[in-house]
Amino acid sequence: MKELKDVLDNYQDLLASTKLSKKPTRIEQIAIKHTIPKILNATIQKENRKNPFRVKGSYGEGKLARIPWVAIFNQSITESARKGYYIVLLFSQDMQSCYLSLNQGVTSYVETYGQANALQRMQKVAKQALNYFTPHAETIKGNINLKAEGDLGQCYEKGNIEAFYYEKSNLPTQKQFEQHVEILLGHYEQLFNHVGKNIQDIIANNEDNYQLLTQQKAAKLMPQNNSMVKEPKESTYMVNSPVRDPNIAAQALCNADFKCQIDPNHQTFLSNATKKPYVEAHHFIPLSQRNKFKFSLDVLSNIIVLCPKCHRLLHYGTWKDKKTHLENFLHQRETLLAKDLIPVTLKQLKEFYKHDLTE
Repeated sequence: MKELKDVLDNYQDLLASTKLSKKPTRIEQIAIKHTIPKILNATIQKENRKNPFRVKGSYGEGKLARIPWVAIFNQSITESARKGYYIVLLFSQDMQSCYLSLNQGVTSYVETYGQANALQRMQKVAKQALNYFTPHAETIKGNINLKAEGDLGQCYEKGNIEAFYYEKSNLPTQKQFEQHVEILLGHYEQLFNHVGKNIQDIIANNEDNYQLLTQQKAAKLMPQNNSMVKEPKESTYMVNSPVRDPNIAAQALCNADFKCQIDPNHQTFLSNATKKPYVEAHHFIPLSQRNKFKFSLDVLSNIIVLCPKCHRLLHYGTWKDKKTHLENFLHQRETLLAKDLIPVTLKQLKEFYKHDLTE
């Protein structure tokens, strides 16, 4: 593909120039700013996609970037390479290869977790993201090698979810490139349909990560009146991989004043994140039953706050030991659950908690 070759053959000469030209005049600048974006826009428009897209190419702002790029942004997610997730064509620093990558913005990770933890967190999210679509057999999953020397380039390397790899000596035809773009656009859309705007929250599927993120987010919240709860939303969970929003769980912890809702006098320890008694979020109607409900179970009315001992009780205790607690929660939350269009009966709870109905 000529446009890729134009960048790979000439970009190092541009880097050797004394200053950045604001207007693209060189062949590699024109490829990054105009011709490659034009090809991407034409590929996007082949299908009537419901989400608005923006295509942008960049070789630096103020100074030349060592790794130039051309990105496709779903504007419902992001319009910037600094946050969210997007498809991006990345040229290696040595200009010997390039990658068409489904990747992530790093700035939001650094702001949330700090520079030291951002890369590790990006890698975990990238790995989890592959569960939400079927990756193409020819793509690289996980880390890519951009020969990057700077922090930003290394973040692109770690943030890759899947990518098509092109060597300078074996570049794709335009038709092959467009086919690869179409494949990644499909995966991009599937990922958005399942996890929404904030891809970082998918690592909350892991129980420890979910509770940890909940603690971190709860430290910044104030109690919220029930009238502020959002309208019910239809469930979009995948069958084998429910996504739990730690922001909702964090609000539940805050509303409960960080006290166990079975007994507020239960003793626990101080959370390092909140400096409050450590408690955990538990879905009253288990998310394992989400396929039985049209509307989302990951809502405030369905989250109860428990000390670690009581949390284990509801998961692993006998029906006799937890029956009264579940009946009490059902009585307290029946109206709120109905407002969220997720009504439940005691008989259903017994089924959900896997107990003999003859008991």
